[in-house]
Amino acid sequence: MSRRKLMGAIAALGVSFALGAIANADETFEPGQPIRYDGCAIVTISPTNEVQAQAVRLLELRLMSCAEGRTCTDYLVTSGEMAVLRSIGVPLAVVTADVQAAIDEERARLERAGDAPRGSAWFEEYKTRDQIVTFFDELVAQRPDVITQELIGMSLEGREIYAYELTGPGGEPDRPALLFNGTQHAREWISPMTLSFFARELVTGYGEDPEVTALLDGVKYLLVPIVNPDGYVYSWTTDRMWRKNRRDNGDGSFGVDPNRNWSFEWGGRDRAAGADRRRIVGRPRFPNRKRRRCGTTRWLTPR
Repeated sequence: MSRRKLMGAIAALGVSFALGAIANADETFEPGQPIRYDGCAIVTISPTNEVQAQAVRLLELRLMSCAEGRTCTDYLVTSGEMAVLRSIGVPLAVVTADVQAAIDEERARLERAGDAPRGSAWFEEYKTRDQIVTFFDELVAQRPDVITQELIGMSLEGREIYAYELTGPGGEPDRPALLFNGTQHAREWISPMTLSFFARELVTGYGEDPEVTALLDGVKYLLVPIVNPDGYVYSWTTDRMWRKNRRDNGDGSFGVDPNRNWSFEWGGRDRAAGADRRRIVGRPRFPNRKRRRCGTTRWLTPR
């Protein structure tokens, strides 16, 4: 299909309406109620030529993959956007046919689970920020010689950002360090759970498991389980699909994508995607520099 025909097809199918529906989804909802995604699906899109790739870019779909690729990329789409994609022949595969049904099922499951007892059962479901902070508090109380906590900064909405150092007391003081953080993208709830499990295995295994003991005696493990607490809380209370932090951009939109806002390769492939407020990379580069210098960067510098 030629570019002219492509533009005609998009206009004829009312893309502006479809774009308006999803663009307003971030901010239009019943007060006190979570945002809903009725009629939305998650699809894997695989453009086969530049015309199709351009069509995908023009639609400014909500990105679900970490970054847009040249081949397969996951997006959240409305029914109108799905119709446009199919009408112009863009190859796609449906990953989640009904996003809102999946959110409702997950919410019901979490409510049934509650706060499971400590142990392996605790990791069967996702946990809130407060539950994760409490979990790490208990690890610190259990083995203060192995894991220590440090408050490394405050979020824009006033939430504490905690970091943890795990290392064996019997090793060399000047040992290499590895940094892991979670919730750069707020909706990726698996990340703080992974770090929680990792920390528990190291804490309980030190002095008991020779391999774990050797790891902690040879390396410092630096963990920031919830580096984006505002976005993480917002993804629990208001918008399950929220990706960014909750920075007020001053133009009616909220959020900068922390994963696009480090000075190294700032913006990644998305530097030209500033029109898409759902994955804004920030203007100017490193817009939260002062807070970052007082947080993760300052904490890491002496190490």
